[in-house]
Amino acid sequence: MPLSLSNFAAWQQKCAELANVRQWLDHIGKRGRESDILNLSPGHCSPPKFTLSGQYTTGGQNYWESPNTFDVAMKAVIIRRFKELSEEAVALIEKEVAAYLVAAESEMDAVQTALTEAKSLSAA
Repeated sequence: MPLSLSNFAAWQQKCAELANVRQWLDHIGKRGRESDILNLSPGHCSPPKFTLSGQYTTGGQNYWESPNTFDVAMKAVIIRRFKELSEEAVALIEKEVAAYLVAAESEMDAVQTALTEAKSLSAA
């Protein structure tokens, strides 16, 4: 059975991604050059696009894209509630990191078991 540390590597990657998110968010409210205060730039944020899936009839339309008017309104809602929503998003990422950690620990336990067995076989 070949052993790898793919879950460990995935956990490290998720940790790096979480750190990157936190670092990006930490810019908000900081003083930039001259008197600039770093904040979201609504003009540079694209409206989200949502898609509903499902059919009313066999062979009917499968996907329903949100109207642009809704997308623009959702962008405004997201910007207005950005602090609250970003905290929730970070919490979701933290849960992902924790799940990857559990998988990595399980993987490391399997590696440790294999190493222990190999040592006992080579000592015999």
